[in-house]
Amino acid sequence: MDNIKKGYEYAKEYYAKLGVDVDKAMEICDKTPISIHCWQGDDVRGFEKRDGGLSGGIQTTGNYPGSARTPEELRQDLDMVLKFFPGEKKINIHANYAETDTFVDRDEIKPEHFKNWADWAVERGIGIDFNPTYFSHPLSENGTLSARDEKVREFWIRHGIASRRIGEYFYKRTGKTCVINHWTPDGDKEFPIDTLSPRLRLKDSYDQIFEATKDVKGVMDGIESKVFGIGLESYTVGSHEFCMGYVMSKHSDHIMLTLDCGHYHPTEVVSAKLGAVYAFADHCLLHVSRPVRWDSDHVVCYDDELKAIMDELVRLGKLNATYIATDYFDASINRIIAWLTGLRNARKAMLASLLTPVDELKKFEAEGDNSSRLAVSQLYKTAPVGAVWDYYCAKKNAGVGKEWIEEVKKYEKEIKNEAELLIKTDYFKKILLQDFNNQTPQEIDYKEIYNIIKAMYCYFKSIELSSICFNLYKSNNELIETYIKLLSKGKNAIKWLFLNKEKKKETENSFEQLKKEQKGFFYSNSISTLNELEKLS
Repeated sequence: MDNIKKGYEYAKEYYAKLGVDVDKAMEICDKTPISIHCWQGDDVRGFEKRDGGLSGGIQTTGNYPGSARTPEELRQDLDMVLKFFPGEKKINIHANYAETDTFVDRDEIKPEHFKNWADWAVERGIGIDFNPTYFSHPLSENGTLSARDEKVREFWIRHGIASRRIGEYFYKRTGKTCVINHWTPDGDKEFPIDTLSPRLRLKDSYDQIFEATKDVKGVMDGIESKVFGIGLESYTVGSHEFCMGYVMSKHSDHIMLTLDCGHYHPTEVVSAKLGAVYAFADHCLLHVSRPVRWDSDHVVCYDDELKAIMDELVRLGKLNATYIATDYFDASINRIIAWLTGLRNARKAMLASLLTPVDELKKFEAEGDNSSRLAVSQLYKTAPVGAVWDYYCAKKNAGVGKEWIEEVKKYEKEIKNEAELLIKTDYFKKILLQDFNNQTPQEIDYKEIYNIIKAMYCYFKSIELSSICFNLYKSNNELIETYIKLLSKGKNAIKWLFLNKEKKKETENSFEQLKKEQKGFFYSNSISTLNELEKLS
């Protein structure tokens, strides 16, 4: 600690010569909230009682062990993140992280489904931000809030309404504003003919959501754009122009534009957009990520663009007007190390920008002294930010240097050892045998074990049934399709009159053969196999 203090004293003296108050910079940095995205810990899966992977152009890569499987495991991992991430913070969760005993569809989610999250946040004195999950759902395949199908659109409108009411619940429980972000994966793989109608439907859907919840308090709403999604490369309904137009047209004190670092053309940067947005807006929501290739959402690094974003917020005097949230997910390395690396870089970049002699640089600019402006702005780039950062982390007991990395690795090892111990000691086998002998189950939660066994059974059974289906199809499909094709000639009464006897006979024979098939082996086996598949679901 002595060396850290010495480094800090040197840095403090250095910055004082530039007219920068280091203690004030640390205080502002410490009090500025950064919202921690929960989905780094479980690869965006959530806890819905539903099978199925990610959709909507979202992908996670890697299979590093240790992904959280339950809400308890995820919150346990988040506690480790909170320990080593200094400064004011919030947790950012999606609607698919609801906790329910049985399946509850997204248009029916309620505040009570997030009670455990609220209890946990209150205990730690942190706020919660929220996101409707307009993706990874059977009804999101052909559009959500812009869907042509009115029933589908109504479903997602109800989801948006439910999400805003849950946001108000978080505000009431934590006492901190809940930021709700709306992003839809709606679009088209090819170029549509009508590009306006989907956007009018999306506009109307947002209008309905906000009108139905105009009584909601303590909530800020971000409208997020995207260039395109995977499989939707040619047309995005919620484009940047649409989202900005919607936000600016509403003139609402709770609706703001969301700027995601990865949602623009590779030649565009968010740092260059902030000044233009704040010419018309009072607030903005920022999703900090690192797009290596477009929207790849890599772990945030201390790079030029991150620094430029924080510089711009400080220079504009808009740090306290901007809701900052992280948004990345990496499953190729230790998830907690990935989490903390990005978060700590975001905080460090903020501190570095606050240590900039902004007033002096603005004075040079106003006087037309561009030579000094350039020289001084370059000078501070090699200033001793690291010494101030180390001191700040030490003060907050958040791990200095590599300390936090070693702690996280120790945590990872403990979890791994615990899992291996359960397997080596035949833990599950013993408790099951004991229950069998006693004829009474122990006081233990078997839900996880049951779900694993059930999933394995369903998997292997479905392979067996799928094989039967394939063989039935292969053996009978060609013949049946031929019968149907011949039979179709009799669909039109006028055409039937002009058919020759031979063609009529073929059609009649086809009808009789199909009747036989309906009573025969193919039909009965198909029905029974499909029924078994249905039971598995």
